[in-house]
Amino acid sequence: MSGPGYQPGRDDTRWGKVGRELAAEWALVAFAAELGASADLNGRFAGRWHVWFEAEGSDAVQWLARPLAGGSRLSAATADELAAKIEEAGQ
Repeated sequence: MSGPGYQPGRDDTRWGKVGRELAAEWALVAFAAELGASADLNGRFAGRWHVWFEAEGSDAVQWLARPLAGGSRLSAATADELAAKIEEAGQ
């Protein structure tokens, strides 16, 4: 199978696409609060830090931040804890 958007090894059947769309929809619902907090933190620290989270299962996340100017990456269990670490780093 080939064509626009084809990636080797990916299930490009109609049902594969439906599955990916449902998984994306689930993630938007399951992590809506985290997505909002991530957007808020990225706005708050724009130009200095890049903030994101990684899901660790269906109900836990790890918060991460990387300084845009280079340096060590920070991690925390909550968005508030990560914001405090960024403020402490003073960049």
